[in-house]
Amino acid sequence: MIQMNLSRSVEEIKILFEYFFGGKYLFFIIFLASVIYMAITGKNKKIKMFFTLYIFLILFIIWNPICVSLLQKMINFSSLYRIYYMIPMQFTIAIALAKLISKIKNKKLKFECVLACCCLIIISGHLVFEESNTIEVNNWYKLPDESVEVAEIIYKDTMYEEKRAIVPYGMSSHIQQVHSSIYLPYTRIIYNPKDEDGFAAPADTDNASRHPPVLALNTGDVEFLKDYVLKHNLNYIVFLKKTELSSPVETIGFEKYQETKEHIIYRKIK
Repeated sequence: MIQMNLSRSVEEIKILFEYFFGGKYLFFIIFLASVIYMAITGKNKKIKMFFTLYIFLILFIIWNPICVSLLQKMINFSSLYRIYYMIPMQFTIAIALAKLISKIKNKKLKFECVLACCCLIIISGHLVFEESNTIEVNNWYKLPDESVEVAEIIYKDTMYEEKRAIVPYGMSSHIQQVHSSIYLPYTRIIYNPKDEDGFAAPADTDNASRHPPVLALNTGDVEFLKDYVLKHNLNYIVFLKKTELSSPVETIGFEKYQETKEHIIYRKIK
């Protein structure tokens, strides 16, 4: 059993590493080269300890099958990759390159090396200003306009004094920022299904779409929501317009209240 657990942990180490770096291994190679350079050339003991021993300690934890096996019993497996954030990667690279370039006497060569380092760092990463990472908003919350509009519609409705709603997962945290008084059964979900041996799923363990109520909302499973809305005493349900409902929401005691460009808001019938 121990051997099987460690074997599983080795596979999980690979998953965590690939998930954190997203296939961009050049940046990690530059980082390791910087650590080695700092270890060889470092003279200040405190600086050397921080940029070598501390880093090796963190890597020992996250690359050790025994540590990973023990940690995932206490920490959600999908959160373990965050240990990598404890490693001062950018600082290490910046200091190592600065030390290396400072030793060059020729000014022209020094400038060319700085330029080359900048280009190397750029190509080792990826562009963050992509359409998938940015949206145009027209509200002072700096949140998606749809989320703000839905929050305002629910908040301003006078039928129910206490607002209790279930909304699409991506919208849930936005609603809380606009009107925290609106009760939501979930906001930030860490969903970590286990297999028959009690191990976390090998990948996608933080995929909120696997959470039963989120899945029901995404697929229009009205039958599932019938018991769920009763359990949480919900009085609003928000579906994406493109969602095909398995049956009319009237069958579970809700009616269409209002709609936005992309969503339909259903309200509990009194």
